Amino acid sequence: MKAAFSEIEKEILKGHLSAIARKHGCSHTTVQEIVAGNYKINTPLRKKIHSGLLKTVEFFLPISE
Repeated sequence: MKAAFSEIEKEILKGHLSAIARKHGCSHTTVQEIVAGNYKINTPLRKKIHSGLLKTVEFFLPISE
C-alpha cells in the first residue's frame, strides 16, 4: 500500500515533515517520500509515520460545512 494524499493535504504536511520525522526517529526524506507515494507502507515504522501524517492532516484540515 502506498500513501495517497491530495495536493491540499501535501501542502498542509509540508511544514510538519521535520517534526514528524523527529517524533519517529527517521529522516525528513523518509517522511517526504511516504507523502509523495514513493515508499510502500509495509514496515512498522512506515505504518507509524503514515498514521502520524493522517492525524496531522485531520488536525489541520479546515472543516467544510
